[in-house]
Amino acid sequence: VGVYGVTWLIVLVNALLFWTAARPADRGIRLCWLAGSLLAGGVKLSDSSSRKRGESRSERVLEAACVQGEEVGPDEYARAARGLGKVDLLVLPEYALYDDPRDDRAADATFRRLATDHGAHVVLGCKRYTSAYHDRFRNTAAVLSPTGSLVGEYCKRNPLPFFSDGVAGSSSRPIGTSVGRLGIAICFDADFEKPCRETVQDGAEILIIPTFDSRAWGDTMRRQHEAMPRFRAVETRRYVVRCASSGYSMLVGPDGRVINRARGTEPEAVSARVALQSGVTAYVRWGWRLPRVCIGVACLGAMPALLRRRRRPRSGAAGYGSVSRTLS
Repeated sequence: VGVYGVTWLIVLVNALLFWTAARPADRGIRLCWLAGSLLAGGVKLSDSSSRKRGESRSERVLEAACVQGEEVGPDEYARAARGLGKVDLLVLPEYALYDDPRDDRAADATFRRLATDHGAHVVLGCKRYTSAYHDRFRNTAAVLSPTGSLVGEYCKRNPLPFFSDGVAGSSSRPIGTSVGRLGIAICFDADFEKPCRETVQDGAEILIIPTFDSRAWGDTMRRQHEAMPRFRAVETRRYVVRCASSGYSMLVGPDGRVINRARGTEPEAVSARVALQSGVTAYVRWGWRLPRVCIGVACLGAMPALLRRRRRPRSGAAGYGSVSRTLS
């Protein structure tokens, strides 16, 4: 149900606990508890059925890997990946190449060779210049096939404010490959629910998140940022492959649990088996409509109490009338 649905259920339970303590004999409170229990059970049942449908429609198991590294050359990524062997999917960080591959032919050749050497689809974080003067660019994730050819590109939809992070993209459509439909969100994109939710709505079977987490960050900042892809995994019930520049790269299951992760902040390769999924959760299906429904239900639930308070006579007015009758 997403963070909005979970938050609303927490508020609902706490409100019912308060009302139960304040008015233990009120029959309306028992009805509210019953309605709340049925709603929570329905949400859980819907989520469980969505998960089972997704598991039953797992189409393929892949060997996926991340190769992290910050401000290192293409050869350093190749060296870090040597121990991987053949993999189906190899993800590099955001800005793995801080240039347009069309302008750096040597680096472009190295990354294409990385794809052919490992027989993998490679997701490369790079720039795509949109003007002849190189004063405008898009923060891009380019997808290379196992033969080294370009399959597709995703442009970051939410550039980081106050930084030179490119022109915003507008589409989250997944990229079709021979290993499945890849849904991509770059770094800050995954801090929002919309890009990941929309790419899954459009058929993405796995989420790829190239990220630039600066080496200057502390451990607390890294762990806070790495929580975001885990939320996206739970919301969409998709495996997530997150490759961070200097940690912590990780592969996450649909339940938000980390399957494998990098040990530190230096160049390193991590891999795990992941599965393609095609089920759709209630949150992916409803999105922002869910919090609106929660607000509507809360307002309807509060109306009887508000109406009772309006109908109740004021104690001051009743006392004044009795005093008047006594004097007369």
